[in-house]
Amino acid sequence: KDNRTKGFEKWRKTTKDVYLRAGQFIDAIARKEMAINEQVESQLEAIEKHAENLELERLSKLHSERVELVCRYVPDGFEFPNLSNMDQEVFEAYLSTKKSAFEAKIAAEKKAEEERLEREKILALHNERFQILLPYWQFLSEEDSKLSFGQLTQEEFEALLVVQKNAKIAFDAHQEKIRQENIKLKEEADKREAE
Repeated sequence: KDNRTKGFEKWRKTTKDVYLRAGQFIDAIARKEMAINEQVESQLEAIEKHAENLELERLSKLHSERVELVCRYVPDGFEFPNLSNMDQEVFEAYLSTKKSAFEAKIAAEKKAEEERLEREKILALHNERFQILLPYWQFLSEEDSKLSFGQLTQEEFEALLVVQKNAKIAFDAHQEKIRQENIKLKEEADKREAE
């Protein structure tokens, strides 16, 4: 009984093992052939798409070069359109438009800064001249007191100052005359009282 049952199990394992090893051998050869085939196919695909890859590389390089040209004239974070698909004439028009807008913005900022500095200069000159005229303020006409002294030329300001100084001298002379008269009247009144 043992020979009949145990011998059969041995035969089954041995025979199965032969076929199992043969299957594993076939799988190993198939994996090797598939790896070689995949490598060859990828090389063939690279050769096949070589022209496309060169064109993509050229377009990418062209886009980078154009972005580098345009980026000077646009703010950070600007969304660039696909510059590589533009014809050269279209790109040059696009670039000149961006450049013109940038230069106009810079010119406007520069002009605004110059105007601000000019206003500050006029205000400082106005304040300086106001301090000079302060002792003579009561002699200024209403029209003259509303002037922007910073916008007057030096000659106009000096003429205004001379007029105001003369008005003060005349006023002081008149006040002195009144004071002298008051002293004289007081002396006369004191003299009359004493009599």
